[in-house]
Amino acid sequence: MSNHKEICFGELKGFQDIFQDFCFASLYIKEEVIKALQDITVECNKVSQYSMFNLTDLPPVMRLEEFKHM
Repeated sequence: MSNHKEICFGELKGFQDIFQDFCFASLYIKEEVIKALQDITVECNKVSQYSMFNLTDLPPVMRLEEFKHM
């Protein structure tokens, strides 16, 4: 039985890869990006409350022209 610990490293990243990751992650600290994400969340929540495709009042068969003029 051995007492040594084996350390395994994943694929090492170069400076360019690390810098790209940093630039992408740093977008989340910009005020404009945070505001845009908040606005998107608000709008998505509004749309999720709409009955955009409420098909309960439609007859089972309908001509295309009738559907277009609803």
